[in-house]
Amino acid sequence: MIHFHPVNTDDILSVIFARLNTDTIFKGLVNSIDKGPKRVAGFKNPSCTIHVLSAPRDGETDTVRATATVNVYVDDTEAGRANTVLLGRCSERVQYLLHRADLKLHPEGAISHPRLLFGDMLTSDALILRSQIEGEHVASLNISMTVKRRRN
Repeated sequence: MIHFHPVNTDDILSVIFARLNTDTIFKGLVNSIDKGPKRVAGFKNPSCTIHVLSAPRDGETDTVRATATVNVYVDDTEAGRANTVLLGRCSERVQYLLHRADLKLHPEGAISHPRLLFGDMLTSDALILRSQIEGEHVASLNISMTVKRRRN
């Protein structure tokens, strides 16, 4: 008998959100963290969004190979340039919090979820990009991971 154990992508988002939202240093850098690709109306920069970009499932193992994206938006400097100092600080903290966060040896401890098992969490270098909104830039980081449903 085949047992399909689906993974809810909101559970993946919740784990990443919790790691970022409970870190006092990251929370001191941004005004908001929104789950989903868009910011909530009335946002104030610096702001952050997290969303699952893709989550294909391996048909044989039921393992999901997910990619989550963390975007940090920062207002440009008065000279109209990217505020690379703040974008860099935010990116560095995201990398610290999420890179290899599946391991018990992670300085902040392994991430956990009651229904999911995480593995192979790798955080990319930040891409600093011009935002679609005038007067801001975005640091975009991808977190790749394997996710499997716990069997009860």
